[in-house]
Amino acid sequence: MCGRFTLTSPSDQIDDLLKVVSPEWSPRYNIAPSQDVIVVTSDSGRRSASLMRWGLIPTWAKDESIGNRCINARAETVAQKPAFRNAYRHRRCLIPANGFYEWRQTKVKKPFYIGIDGFELMAFGGLWEEWTRQDGSKVSSCSIITVAPNPMIASFHDRMPLILDPTNWSDWLKADASPETIDSLLQTYDEAKMTMHGVNSRVGNVMNDDASLIEPEEDPQQTLF
Repeated sequence: MCGRFTLTSPSDQIDDLLKVVSPEWSPRYNIAPSQDVIVVTSDSGRRSASLMRWGLIPTWAKDESIGNRCINARAETVAQKPAFRNAYRHRRCLIPANGFYEWRQTKVKKPFYIGIDGFELMAFGGLWEEWTRQDGSKVSSCSIITVAPNPMIASFHDRMPLILDPTNWSDWLKADASPETIDSLLQTYDEAKMTMHGVNSRVGNVMNDDASLIEPEEDPQQTLF
């Protein structure tokens, strides 16, 4: 799964890579479910970026608490699950990130920071929805799609976030893309292009959100592979 991630690139880098004008954003080192994240969508080929709550609220939900259970959507069932199927067909998005965290259980739970090509800016494949409260106000929310892990991530978890190659971003965002095209993009990212290192356990507390969280921390008792 993907339960914590970072977005530390400055806004101009996000804008240049994703071809958007992003909302005001300060570097975040410990983004958690229910918090706002930057989400990139497309309307008739024109991209835009906005803040959305992490935890998708289906349009038919009676209350927004369901979003707490919808932070991730499994690639294998996303086209069938009632909470995700409409968004998967019509409302796909990109969620920029620099890395994500996973924990490995040994004598204690050890967190690791994982990313691509030296923690360069990447984009998760996601879904988004707009839900209406009883008072008429709107809540925009999103979910990160997960896929089967590559061997690196399998040592932590049986899921990993869908990381989309930039060459596939436009196809992913097209509202009229064929189901076959979209399904073909649900691929596990190549571990040869990924990097990781151990970090301090402070990341386990969502109140901690500073650059020290991603600094490498050696664990002499830990064997990575």
